[in-house]
Amino acid sequence: MALSVEEAAWLDRHVFPSDGELKRFKEMDERILQANYADPIAQIAMGLILTEREQYFVASTLLLRAGALGSIYAYEEGAVAEFKVSNERYGERQESKDVLMARLQVATLLGDHRASTLIKKYLPGYDERARAKVVMAQTSEFMRALGEEARMMGVELKGPDPRPNQTQWDDLDKLVAAGGKNDSVTAYQR
Repeated sequence: MALSVEEAAWLDRHVFPSDGELKRFKEMDERILQANYADPIAQIAMGLILTEREQYFVASTLLLRAGALGSIYAYEEGAVAEFKVSNERYGERQESKDVLMARLQVATLLGDHRASTLIKKYLPGYDERARAKVVMAQTSEFMRALGEEARMMGVELKGPDPRPNQTQWDDLDKLVAAGGKNDSVTAYQR
């Protein structure tokens, strides 16, 4: 959702699929989606289909790849899917939390202040200060690897490019947390 025309343009630049795009791609034959490696939205749709089926390993691969194609949204969803793979295989571990935090920090550095909502959802109580050194090292490596993968695919990684409306989103989050309604929010269709 975008709170302004500028934010809608930012979402488009960073390949955040609209509801209509996702619906259209989810209705397509999966073989077509799988074969369309150059289209990040097709990869996102396939990744989300696999996530719904709890096939997190392949979903994370597709989504993180779409992240290298320029989609911050896909990178964030890929990070969450990767976290779920790790939790399924090894149980909930600090190392997995650190990796998710580092990946979401990459999304933040690229400009998506809304990555903080995923941190709150999947890492409640995470001690950022105590884990800062580990997360910083991983964030640097993930940023380098993302740039390298994008370069190998012939894509120019965009960023940092701050997402508009951080103050408005922060106010909206506070309102919702306090039990208020967000009926007065104007969303811009894409």
